[in-house]
Amino acid sequence: MVAEGFISLDPLTTRGKDLRRLFANTGDIGECITITHAYTDLRTDPPKQAVSLVAVPYSYELGRKIEWKQMLAAPDDGVKILRESMYPQMIMRVLTEKVEKDVPSDALYSIVEQMMENGFEVFEFEI
Repeated sequence: MVAEGFISLDPLTTRGKDLRRLFANTGDIGECITITHAYTDLRTDPPKQAVSLVAVPYSYELGRKIEWKQMLAAPDDGVKILRESMYPQMIMRVLTEKVEKDVPSDALYSIVEQMMENGFEVFEFEI
């Protein structure tokens, strides 16, 4: 998942506070692009679900220039860092579900439509 959001550069001070509201009032909050990847690590027994997180803070400068800041990464503990981790946690739960191979195509398209109505972009890959 790729999302645009806010990042606290001082997480102890801003813990439990609404970053959207603080963004306009403090220099400790920045905007960022976040890449979240939920996965199952099959090398462990039993397999472990985890979330990797990469956040790239940025700021707008004069002349419509974007200044990219230092990338922050959490290879295995993304859910602990995310303030709103509903979607990554949902993806992790889905990873534990049994895969049903024989799903009718109209049911799949219905699911995709619902996801797109909720703001997700869905791509289909064939191997």
